[in-house]
Amino acid sequence: MRQRWKDERTPSDKAKVVIELGDRLFSNRATMESLWQQIADQFYPERAEFTLQRTPGAEFADHLMTSYPVKLREELASSIQAMLRPPGQKWFGMSSGREEIDQHDSAAPWLERSGLRLWRALEDPKALFMRATTAADHDFVAFGNAVLTVERHPAGVGFLLQNWHLRDVAWAENALREVDTVARRFKGTARGLLQEFGRQNVCDKVVEMMEKNPYGDVPCFSVVVPVEVWDYAYTGESENAKARRREAFPFMQIVVDKAHEHVMRETPLRINPYVIVRWRLSTLSPYAFAPPTIIGLPDARLLQRMTLSMLESAEKGVDPPLIARGEKLRGGVNVYAGGVTYVDPDYDDRTGKVVEALFETQAFEPAKEFYDRHMAMMKDLFYLNKLTLPEFKDMTAYEVQKRMEEFARAATPLFGPLETEYNGRVLEKSIAIGFQTDLFGPREEIPAVLRGRELAFTYKSPLRQAAEEVKAQQLGTGLQLMQGAAAFDPTVPQNVDLNKATRESLRGLGWPSGWIKPEDQVQQEREAQAKQQQADSALQQVQRGGEAAGAVAGAAKDAAAAGINIPSLLQGLGGAAA
Repeated sequence: MRQRWKDERTPSDKAKVVIELGDRLFSNRATMESLWQQIADQFYPERAEFTLQRTPGAEFADHLMTSYPVKLREELASSIQAMLRPPGQKWFGMSSGREEIDQHDSAAPWLERSGLRLWRALEDPKALFMRATTAADHDFVAFGNAVLTVERHPAGVGFLLQNWHLRDVAWAENALREVDTVARRFKGTARGLLQEFGRQNVCDKVVEMMEKNPYGDVPCFSVVVPVEVWDYAYTGESENAKARRREAFPFMQIVVDKAHEHVMRETPLRINPYVIVRWRLSTLSPYAFAPPTIIGLPDARLLQRMTLSMLESAEKGVDPPLIARGEKLRGGVNVYAGGVTYVDPDYDDRTGKVVEALFETQAFEPAKEFYDRHMAMMKDLFYLNKLTLPEFKDMTAYEVQKRMEEFARAATPLFGPLETEYNGRVLEKSIAIGFQTDLFGPREEIPAVLRGRELAFTYKSPLRQAAEEVKAQQLGTGLQLMQGAAAFDPTVPQNVDLNKATRESLRGLGWPSGWIKPEDQVQQEREAQAKQQQADSALQQVQRGGEAAGAVAGAAKDAAAAGINIPSLLQGLGGAAA
């Protein structure tokens, strides 16, 4: 397709625009880096490189007295993966957003088949899904923000997911508080840039570096912006053509060699590859925070101090400081195992001990009780007491329902943002790429009831699974109630559509659509069964008629043998009746 517009800016001008935008975004969030560094020091020391640069091999947790805050972050992040994206299990389903369409006989198999294909593509080791989401889980728990990219794999088949350090990414929102502008800084090498962008797209100075210092660092920016922010300098294009182009490619990605102010790549995008996961947003900032760490930061510092004090106290109790009468000693106090301390032979112990503890060890239990209570409070901050499903043994359906409602109230602050802001956005971008690469088969195979509809997702978390199981238990309880009421009024079951209730309960329990017969097939089988019952009933009536005729014939034969004339007898009875 021939390009109908012209960009009036020079390559150098465009590079300066990108560099200025990137510098501004990073400058606006400079204060966040110091906060993230403090949080990382206490909860995520492996990631504590916001305001400092570690050398390889440096110990990153030598400032901690206890690893308990780090352990809490580790447990919560691991729980997110295990509960919402369990490895080896299909943790989502595709949906049209309307239940009656999802249950349509043509839509249900396609949705199930396409969801399975999408899940398998994400689980492909080449997609690096597990690595990227695991790192993002820990960023989300510690900082309340995580950055992922979901892109088509460079090999052309499948996906590629990557997680990026928050230190290297800055973003801005639009009027709807959606992140649509993202800048990522990175350091490439001369060799790497040549391999990725090609000789014709890199600066001549990078080619010179390749000859002298192929692994020298080259600071770069990769920026994704809405296309209307970038194409303001395009000329020679009609408004209608511009609108169509912007609708087809709403984003633009520009990669710039910052050191040499050179644009290496300028690519229109159908989707923004970035997934910015945010937990709890404040009023004005585009950056979120994690309630467990932002609230627990003072507690984590206090816990470190308490641990140090208790360790010192315990050490003093085991090996207390001593006070000695120097003039009575010969050679000093030997406190090591088997050591002998010599005293003056004229020493009289009635004047006081020659060596004694400087002070008595204070009571340790009150401090330990406060310490344990503080640890329990921090565990509660990280939702770890709320992520265990309640036990349903020996409970009625009503009791189970109430326990599940209580569990939902406690777990929703965590699961809600994860399903919508995290899993949902990753799947939205994945399905868009899937349609571009025909992952779901030819578009002609899409059922008519689904064409033109935006697909949504259903999630299979323990919370939702338990809620569906409660629904199935409610059906069982209702059937028992109807059974008792039907003893007094046989028409009671007519109040309930048992067919629909059963089908919905089986779907809620996770039955595949292939296990449940289509409604049309069920209706045909019922009609055939009804016709067969009618035929059987007619045959039974014929058989009963034949048996009656045989009985009459047998009686007539017996009467004749006894010398009774049946026709004369019937005629006589008829005359008597007259």
